[in-house]
Amino acid sequence: ISRDLVTEIKKGKRVEYIASTPNKLEPLVKSVQDSLDNIVTNLNTEYSKRQIIPSIETYYGKEGIGRVFVDIVSTLNKGETFYRYSVRRDIYRDFLPKAYRQLRDEKKIERLVITNTEGSKRYKPSIDRFVKILKGDYDTFNVTKMIYGNKTAFVDYENEVAFIINNDRMAKMEREVFIKLYQM
Repeated sequence: ISRDLVTEIKKGKRVEYIASTPNKLEPLVKSVQDSLDNIVTNLNTEYSKRQIIPSIETYYGKEGIGRVFVDIVSTLNKGETFYRYSVRRDIYRDFLPKAYRQLRDEKKIERLVITNTEGSKRYKPSIDRFVKILKGDYDTFNVTKMIYGNKTAFVDYENEVAFIINNDRMAKMEREVFIKLYQM
């Protein structure tokens, strides 16, 4: 009655209820749809805020570090590039999974590397790897940072720990800083 969908008619002591025209349902449905649209908009806003919060995966040991390299080749599509800061030349032998190089090469994944003089001794010329040597007086750490897709990975080879930050905005910022440094 309050929504004008039913009309009340008194006939003596009796009350009859008669349905109103079906056209009266349209404004009610539109009102419900508008309410639902507002709820979905608010939920999407809250959901997108959650996507801004980075997820962080931590791995330990040689196998854990190997998972980072597997994640690189799993995340990137054919012909894409990943970016790496790498300063030591003797760190990869024990940490790369056997399938990594094969998968990387099959996907023709390019690598841009920034290293120091010590690290540059490790790299041979390659079609899919471009190396820049960062000159200067700084310590050689056994740590690597890699930027790929929407992820940034840090690997500490001495302590055998790695973590991947999964966040579009952070990876974009890291990639832009890397490219600017690489171009210098």
